[in-house]
Amino acid sequence: MKIAMIGSGAAGSVFAAYLRKGGAELWLVDKYKAHMDKIAADGLIFRTPEGEEVLTGFHTSATAHDIGTMDMVILMVKATQTADVMADTMPASDRRRRSCRCKTVLAMTRCSRSSWTPTASSTAAA
Repeated sequence: MKIAMIGSGAAGSVFAAYLRKGGAELWLVDKYKAHMDKIAADGLIFRTPEGEEVLTGFHTSATAHDIGTMDMVILMVKATQTADVMADTMPASDRRRRSCRCKTVLAMTRCSRSSWTPTASSTAAA
């Protein structure tokens, strides 16, 4: 399954690490290009109580426009960034249909109280 993690900071990277360990094909997208370049070059250091390992094989990008069609997109961004991120994940040709390039979108946004709340879960035309 091709999964994009939009917002690959601390929380997004941990979630992506678990998915990668489970065998998912992951595209990490984050506006901080240096962070994405570092993961692409050196992998992601994943620390758990059981130990530390370097996970590799992530595809990375600073924008969702470069990743193609995904089976699932997970938005792991702050609530104030959700609208801009959704606009970035929708291709120009589909903006009038308001659909994104994936089958499933799961949005997790951090509220002002630092709690994670699922805000949207839907299926969209591929």
